[in-house]
Amino acid sequence: MRAHVRSITGSILQQATMLFPARILTDHADIINDKINKKSGIYALYNNKELYYVGLTRNLKKRLNRHLRNRHAGKWNKFRIFLIKTEHLRDVESIILTISMPYGNSKGGILPKRSQLDKDIKKAVSQRTKELRQLKKAMS
Repeated sequence: MRAHVRSITGSILQQATMLFPARILTDHADIINDKINKKSGIYALYNNKELYYVGLTRNLKKRLNRHLRNRHAGKWNKFRIFLIKTEHLRDVESIILTISMPYGNSKGGILPKRSQLDKDIKKAVSQRTKELRQLKKAMS
């Protein structure tokens, strides 16, 4: 009987890389061009092992190369990429930014102002608190 092997890819995440040194972008530009040019995804920039910046793009190669020369130049030396279906890019980036808050990002994730989940949890907690107060009052 064969054991079930869980796939690391799903309907949102198509592929992901390990942590690569930034120099791969220039030293092996032909490989990078072949593998990720014009592909969309989320990328994470690291200063050694510390997360520095998270971004999304519709062209990973172009965006990563731009970060070698823009205000982030010299502040990161490693990167990871996650090939994500285009329609999910903003949601995934917002979740990552909200959770990780990397110091290189000036803005956090964009989440809905107030979700129904917030309201439902607050209402349930308020109701439970009220019930406990009534029970405590009845027992005294």
